[in-house]
Amino acid sequence: SEGIANTFQRRLLSCIVVAYLITSSFTLILQNGMAQIETQELFTVGINDVEASVREKSNRHLLEIAEKVKSDYEANTDIALQELIDNYGIVEINVVSSDGIIHKSTESDSINYDMNSKAQSKEFVDMLKVEDSFVQEYSPRGKDESVWRKYAAINLESGGFIQVGYD
Repeated sequence: SEGIANTFQRRLLSCIVVAYLITSSFTLILQNGMAQIETQELFTVGINDVEASVREKSNRHLLEIAEKVKSDYEANTDIALQELIDNYGIVEINVVSSDGIIHKSTESDSINYDMNSKAQSKEFVDMLKVEDSFVQEYSPRGKDESVWRKYAAINLESGGFIQVGYD
């Protein structure tokens, strides 16, 4: 009878040890998976915050440049737009009439372009009817979709708006 009790106790101990090892392994795997998910979420939140911060600073910076270009242009409408490009480190300036037609530009093939003709450029015509300024995210240009550019525009006192862009 004592042999049966010892055998039972050994088998019971073996079962408890096996159950403990299985439970510990399961808990370790589960906690590791949860930690990976939480880490991924933390990285995603951090990256999204950095991206939003960079986008906001980029928008503010381009809008400040647009303000300076507008100020210089309104002080002297005969100023060479190329001179403003060189001064402010941008790649394009367009002076657009209130009906959306570009009448002055640093890109000669943009003159007389109707900004209402493509969705990307029409957004400026529509937004500047209700706001004083507008910054658009990097996107393909309406006139040439092979070129990606970021634009900002500000309404001119005389009507229409001035648009600046950089790559």
